[in-house]
Amino acid sequence: MSGMLTAGDLRAKRAKLHEQGKEILVGAVNRDLTPEERQKYDAIYADIDALAKDVERIERHESTECELADSKAETRERTEHAAHRDPTGQAARALKRDEARTAWFRKGASALTAEERSLLGVRTEQNGQAIDVDLPTQAEKRAAQTVTTTGGGYLIKQDFSGALEESLLAFGGMESVADVFETENGSTLPWPTFNDTAQTGALLAINTTSTEQAITYGVVNFAAYKFQSKYVTVPNELMQDSAFNVDQHVGSVLGTRLGRVHNTYQTVGTGSSEPQGIVAGASSGVTAAGTTTVTYDEILALEHSVDPAYRNPLFGAGFILNDGSLLKLRQIKDGEGRPLWQPGLTIGAPDRINGYPYLINQDMAAMTTGLKPILFGALRKFKIRKVRAVSILRLSEIFGLLDQTAFVGFTRFDSKVLDAGTDPVKYITMA
Repeated sequence: MSGMLTAGDLRAKRAKLHEQGKEILVGAVNRDLTPEERQKYDAIYADIDALAKDVERIERHESTECELADSKAETRERTEHAAHRDPTGQAARALKRDEARTAWFRKGASALTAEERSLLGVRTEQNGQAIDVDLPTQAEKRAAQTVTTTGGGYLIKQDFSGALEESLLAFGGMESVADVFETENGSTLPWPTFNDTAQTGALLAINTTSTEQAITYGVVNFAAYKFQSKYVTVPNELMQDSAFNVDQHVGSVLGTRLGRVHNTYQTVGTGSSEPQGIVAGASSGVTAAGTTTVTYDEILALEHSVDPAYRNPLFGAGFILNDGSLLKLRQIKDGEGRPLWQPGLTIGAPDRINGYPYLINQDMAAMTTGLKPILFGALRKFKIRKVRAVSILRLSEIFGLLDQTAFVGFTRFDSKVLDAGTDPVKYITMA
């Protein structure tokens, strides 16, 4: 790292470039930017974006170095003090689980020992339901199986799910800003609500009876809609001879597919026979005067259309928009020429829009006539209900004539804006 710029150095360069961009906007405070100014402004912010990626690389590198150093130290300590450092055998159990996962991926559940099956939580399907089974010590024959339409499919309910959950969180981002909770089964889950904001106490004269004001409750019901990854087929020769981690790659592919469909429905789902996306659950805040652009004042109006209680960081107050809309907001300035967008200048600090964090979500609409391209509000009031972990099926016989094995992932979830009538999330509608 000697001689290299640090993340702090690069953040300082970003701040200096941001000031240069601000000067351009200040110089055009009472007029539109000239083509030359716009070109220079865009070039400055292209450099800011590039530096942001460099900052991320350096911080990731530094973090990895620390992790590797810690890992080496821990390895030495485990070697010298194995019994003391790992009295419960967790490290050895994790290694065995990795080995069991590879065995399950390449050979199927019938090749696993009872211990490996227990480590992975492998189950088979019988009568349409996934159940735990005792695995034979020898590879089982098709005639001895009693599984149903999955044709010898085996379900792994644990190990892969960690990698898949990472893909679900990383792709699109809705699950990173919402309040996500998990339930053991998919039965309808009622979430009680109440709205007492129209009520207040009252002045009471001496020796006067108090009056009653009942509380009216409502309910939001969460269902459990089922989603699939679509199956992936893998040649058995590849699983047997692969020089790279095929099971990790397949898990990543399935997770990304599920992440895409999750984010789409969590963003624009209608709520009718499917999850309610955050756009459908939000309320109207502002109608823009333009068809493809918004103004500084309209962004402020959107913020203040949300009750101050919901503009609190505790509720995850922030914006959601796609990258094209973000570009347009980055070119907006106030009456003093100050940009609406501000870069994060300290380690870990996110870039912000008028002081609020934002999520780039490519499932959000573009700034086009009649559409809703920007959301603002209490993002943690958007609830995502998941049913257990992602389940992965290994289909070992459907493609047997091709000497292939198929893998498919399934999830169940529902999502809704928890709104008791006080509109925690609002949107801009284009004219």
